Amino acid sequence: MTLTEKVLVLVSFPIYYRYNAVLEACALREDISRLAGGDLAEVGENGALLSGGQRARVALARAVYQNADVYLVDDVFAAVDPHVGAHIYRRYVVI
Repeated sequence: MTLTEKVLVLVSFPIYYRYNAVLEACALREDISRLAGGDLAEVGENGALLSGGQRARVALARAVYQNADVYLVDDVFAAVDPHVGAHIYRRYVVI
């Protein structure tokens, strides 16, 4: 499964400007630039391995893409570095 598929898992008709904004808000751009194939790179068992923080941000991106009114998260900030957590907080939590 590619990183894009992991973010857009239940989406029938993806809106790519929203997808790109979500990647930025969840601080995934730098990580994607390091993957061979970018966001179309296979990740997980058969592809590139993601760190715990990267997996948490992909899961957060999947939720954020849905554009819900309320999100219940289990301390996603615990899995990321302080500067990444601050980025996510500034870009998404504080609107």
